[in-house]
Amino acid sequence: MRGLRPQGVAGRTPEIARDIREFVADWPVNQDLEVLPMMLRTFTEIGNKFMFGGDATYLAEAVEGLRKISEEMPPPRSRWYPDVDKRARAFLRAQFTQKVQDVIDRRRTEQNTGEDLLAQMLRPSSQYGTLPDRVVIDSLAVMAVSMSDIPSVAAGWILLSLARHPESARRIAREAQSLPADPQDVTSIAVDKLHYTKAFVHEVLRLHPPNWLFNRQTTRRTTLNGYEVPAGAKVLVCAYSAQRDPRQQEDPDKFDPSRWMSSDGQLRKVNAFLSFGDGPSKCGGIALATLELTLVTAEAARRYEFHEPPGPLPSHEIHSNGCNAPAGLRLRVTTRI
Repeated sequence: MRGLRPQGVAGRTPEIARDIREFVADWPVNQDLEVLPMMLRTFTEIGNKFMFGGDATYLAEAVEGLRKISEEMPPPRSRWYPDVDKRARAFLRAQFTQKVQDVIDRRRTEQNTGEDLLAQMLRPSSQYGTLPDRVVIDSLAVMAVSMSDIPSVAAGWILLSLARHPESARRIAREAQSLPADPQDVTSIAVDKLHYTKAFVHEVLRLHPPNWLFNRQTTRRTTLNGYEVPAGAKVLVCAYSAQRDPRQQEDPDKFDPSRWMSSDGQLRKVNAFLSFGDGPSKCGGIALATLELTLVTAEAARRYEFHEPPGPLPSHEIHSNGCNAPAGLRLRVTTRI
């Protein structure tokens, strides 16, 4: 999708950098923060602006309805089973569909589609022509949830890791000083220079992949680890286990961002990294998620020090949407001196 390709995301870097810097600057210091709700609000707002531009406020309630379906309403047991939530789910989906359709109709009438993701999807391409409105709306419905839930969970693990690895946090803070003072001057080139910050983000995602389990369907008969798998079979892929496999990583349970850095300090690939999936069905939002998480990490480490307050340690919790989240995550924030 054009709007999610690296070049498309790069063009939105100043806007995203400004929103993240303003968000981080508003954190209250010297008190414990409920991290995940705070992150969720932020990434929802950024995702809405990325998708809908100036129409983000109008569509905010409809997007929140989709998130409610994803997080609070379990999937229906079957098509025929009487489910009290069915009508609520249908209403919330219909609300989102109608509101996005209203925006599409208005933009076409005004012949001013804008520069956001919706605008990119409305423009005809040489390969697919003009997408049907239903395809546009259904695609945005999926992205509206994934652009908020998954990055917020990943950011939670990142901030927890900043608290547990203060030396890495100090190194990121020093590296973040290279970012321009005015966020409008923050370009993709400036972000690409944050080599250690990106390595830190990837190491957190390796150890704590939000998408910890996903499925694929075989297109032909094959053999996996000695087992015969027929064509058309569904195979579950556990990124959490694969990324901690000692056959793929040296000392796999150790937190070590340097494993992601080459001898000249550049970011390099490591074996069995599946946090964004892989192959033709891998996540289409890799460029956007990487940009957001890199900037959140850099801005947070530059401004603050993070500490785990007394009390129970956060634990792994699988949300209804499948995300592997740090349950009960609270952090104490102090200003970095």
